[in-house]
Amino acid sequence: MHILVQMKTERFIVDGVDGVFNIISNEEYKSAEHRVLANSYHEPRVSMAVFCSPGNRDDVYGPLPELTSPEKPAIYRQFTLTDFMTRFFKKELDCKSLTNYYKM
Repeated sequence: MHILVQMKTERFIVDGVDGVFNIISNEEYKSAEHRVLANSYHEPRVSMAVFCSPGNRDDVYGPLPELTSPEKPAIYRQFTLTDFMTRFFKKELDCKSLTNYYKM
């Protein structure tokens, strides 16, 4: 099946994992809180859920080295998946709380 999708010029990703795209992209890409208004568009709307396994829980994650430089240093500190998931499931219902926690 082929689906025609109109590209938008804004660079943002709807991120259901508490702003993790902000962290790994060093804020090159912005996460957006997922919000939907019923019948707000007259064009068809498509949502996709994607699940992936990040790998070893003890690996270190953080801003990608390719997206940092002396002119644009890392904005977030590194963390393990175990630490991130522990904080994710203990946090309040505030979408930005984890990104703020890991921000330097």
